[in-house]
Amino acid sequence: MKKLILLTLIPSAIFSQVGINNSTPTSTLDITAQASTGATTNVDGMLIPRVNLQRAQLMTAVPTSTLIYVNDISIGTATGIAVDITSTGFYYFDGTKWTAVITSNNNNDWHLTGNTGTNPSNNFIGTSDNQPVVFKINNTNAGTLSSIPFFNTSFGLNTFAYNITGPLNVAFGFQALSANTTGNRNTAIGASALNSNILGNQNTAIGYESLTNSTAGANTGIGYLALRSLTTGSNNIGIGYQAGFDSNAGGTGVGITTGSRNLMLGINTGLPDQTANNQMNIGNIIFGTDVNGTLATPKGNVGIGTSAPTARLEVASGTTGTSGLKFTNINNTTATTQNAAALGVDATGNVVVQNTAPLTTNFKSFSINASSATSSLITIGSLEFRYPTTTCTTTQTYIQVRSTSGANNLGVQHAMFLTAQNTSSFVNTTPITVTPTFADITSLPLNCVQDSHAQFNFFSYTDRTFYRVNVNIADGDSLGFGALGYIFVELQR
Repeated sequence: MKKLILLTLIPSAIFSQVGINNSTPTSTLDITAQASTGATTNVDGMLIPRVNLQRAQLMTAVPTSTLIYVNDISIGTATGIAVDITSTGFYYFDGTKWTAVITSNNNNDWHLTGNTGTNPSNNFIGTSDNQPVVFKINNTNAGTLSSIPFFNTSFGLNTFAYNITGPLNVAFGFQALSANTTGNRNTAIGASALNSNILGNQNTAIGYESLTNSTAGANTGIGYLALRSLTTGSNNIGIGYQAGFDSNAGGTGVGITTGSRNLMLGINTGLPDQTANNQMNIGNIIFGTDVNGTLATPKGNVGIGTSAPTARLEVASGTTGTSGLKFTNINNTTATTQNAAALGVDATGNVVVQNTAPLTTNFKSFSINASSATSSLITIGSLEFRYPTTTCTTTQTYIQVRSTSGANNLGVQHAMFLTAQNTSSFVNTTPITVTPTFADITSLPLNCVQDSHAQFNFFSYTDRTFYRVNVNIADGDSLGFGALGYIFVELQR
C-alpha cells in the first residue's frame, strides 16, 4: 500500500514588519525579550556579527550603516577602511571607513564637561604631526600654533588672517597682526596692535591699537594708542599713554607719521615735526634734536623747557627774567689761586667760562745813576714805567710813564699816597693822558734826597685794566752805599 503525502501550498500576505517573541511588531524588526523581568538566567539580546581586524579590513562593497563587533585586533593592520580600528568594540561603516561606536566616556576624546584620569605624557590637545593647531570662531581664525617652518603663535579673532610665509611672529588680541603676510619677528599684544602691518619686521606693539597703522619695521610702541599715527617710519620708540599719537590734549607737539629714529616717553608725548627724524621728547619737558649719534660719537642737542634747543644743553624757564637754572646745596668756597675761572652767560644766553681778572706782576730794582732810565725800565700791559733821575740831589723827581699802543687815558682810582722820612700824605690826582712819549707823573713828586715811597692805583679806560704801582727811592747815605730804587707794578684785567 502506498502512502501519498499531499502538500498544500496556501499563499498568504508577506508582512512588512517582523516581530520576534512579539505578535504585534511596531517596527521593521521588533524583538521582545523572552523574559523582560524576573529572576531567570536565560540570555536575552541580539548578537552582532563578530569579526577580527583582518576580516573588517578585507571586506569590500560594505553598505553604509553596517554594524559589526571587532573582537580581535591582533591579526590584521589598521589600514584602509580599518584605519580607525584601534581596539575591540562596536564599529559601524560610515560609507568610507569603520567608525567606532562610543559606548562610554572612557576613551581618548576630550569632553565638553571636562576630563578625568588624564596623563600629560599621553593626553593632550594638538597634533602628532607637523601641522598647525588652528582655533576658529564662526569659521574665522581665532588662534594658531605653528611649528616648522614658521613658528608663529596667535590667539584672538582675525589674528594672522592673511599670514602667508611670515615667520616667528606673536599676536594676541582681536585683529592683532591681522594683515601680516610676510613680516617676521613681530610681537603684537592688544586689540588691533600692528593691525596694518604687512611686510614690516621686528616691531613690538603692546597696547590697544598700538602701532595699528604702521607698515614699516623696527618700531616699539608700548601703551594705549602708542605710535598709532605712525605709518611708514621706522626705528621709533613710543612708551606711554598715547605716546606719539596725534593728540594734543594735555600734550606737546603732534604724533609722528613718517619720521624715523624718534623717541617719545610719557603721557601724550608728541614731537614738533611729525615727519622729521632723530627727535626726542621725555615727559613733554626734555626735548632733543639730531639725536643720531653713537656711543663713540654722541650727537644732538637737548632742551629743557624748549622743543628746539640750539646748544648741546639749553634750559628755558618760560618766565621772563628767570633763567630756569638753579643750584641748591652748592658749596661756597673762597678762591685759593689767582687767575681762576668762573661760569658766566654771554649776550646770547650761552654759558661760557669767564676768567677772573688775571693778575700780572713785574718788579725792577736799580741803582740811581747815569743808567737809571734804562735799568729802571719796566713794562707791563700796554704801559712802560721808568725812573730817569741820574743823581739823587733834588727833592722833586718823578716817575715817568708812556704807552706802547698809542694814546691811553688813565683815571686815578685812589689818591696817591706818599711817604718821606716818617711823614706821609695823600696827593689828590686827576686823570692823565698817556702818549707814546715818556712824560713825568707830575702829581707824584718823589724826594730823592730823603728816603721816599709812593703807591698809587689807577684804571685805564682804554684797555679796561687796573694798575697798582709801588715806587721806593732811597738816597743810600744811611745805608752806606749809593742811592737805590725799585718799581713794583701789578696789573689786573
